[in-house]
Amino acid sequence: MYVKERTKEEIEQKILSMSDLIQIEYLESAVRVLGESVDTRRFVHEKLSELYFKRGMLKEAARHMASAALFCATYREITRVKIREAELHIAAGDYESADSAFRQAGANSNKQEKEKLLELRKILYFKQALEHEKNVRNSHALKIYERMYSEDRSSELKEKLKGLYQRLGKIQEFRQLG
Repeated sequence: MYVKERTKEEIEQKILSMSDLIQIEYLESAVRVLGESVDTRRFVHEKLSELYFKRGMLKEAARHMASAALFCATYREITRVKIREAELHIAAGDYESADSAFRQAGANSNKQEKEKLLELRKILYFKQALEHEKNVRNSHALKIYERMYSEDRSSELKEKLKGLYQRLGKIQEFRQLG
């Protein structure tokens, strides 16, 4: 698709009248032809991420959020974008990439901010595990709880694991937990 718009405002105006799929096609073309405007490139990647998220294409959404982070100017922006990227990776089930995004978000943080990021990480994982349980995707929830339990051996996680092991018929693992 031909893209003649070069500024964020022009692109925003152009995509207002388009459907989601046409917006995706247009913005994908725009990414390839945009020049040096860092702000515009970041906007396009964030918009693509948002559109892919709405369509349920979580890995693509995370990929574009990672690309948007490359065009961030401040550490706060990078942290915000990396947290969103991690959230998308968690939703997509790509936990290694999510942890990598969290590490990158905390790379330039002080000790207090790193503690907040660790707490946020736990919350996001726990929220996703609960979502999987609600949708009866027990094996997906089990992966998250096992990952969390390896880092934090709390009794709450132990009980969650026991329940999931029992529901999934993993008797040996159930007995090993005690």
